[in-house]
Amino acid sequence: METGGDALSQDYYNGVNLLKEAISRQMQRRGLTQSQTNPDLLVNLGIVVNQKVQTRQTSLLTDPPNYIGQRRYRWQSREVETGRYRQGTVEVHLVDPARNELVWRGVAEGVVPERTARLERTISEGAEKLFRRIPQ
Repeated sequence: METGGDALSQDYYNGVNLLKEAISRQMQRRGLTQSQTNPDLLVNLGIVVNQKVQTRQTSLLTDPPNYIGQRRYRWQSREVETGRYRQGTVEVHLVDPARNELVWRGVAEGVVPERTARLERTISEGAEKLFRRIPQ
């Protein structure tokens, strides 16, 4: 029986691969090339994606009362769920392997789009903004 966990994992890994590709493009724009042996710089990624619930609070003045018990009305403010979304945080570390020292650290946060095309655009734009912060 399939629970959908595999599809969720596949979406996550597809997103990670998109992120790696976007970071590689940004590194290449800065004149760096990828090397499997003796790299001058290591890239470390930290990724966290959390499911969030968007709510709104009902108003005592404009929303109808909650019915509590027989023939009794009570005005009560409460939070109502209006949607769910994924909030993502990416932390990029550039490390000098010769000294084992952090050279640069950047963090980006945002809503993770559901659609692949939009996810690609969001990751690409986010990586570009993030790497603009690297000192020249």
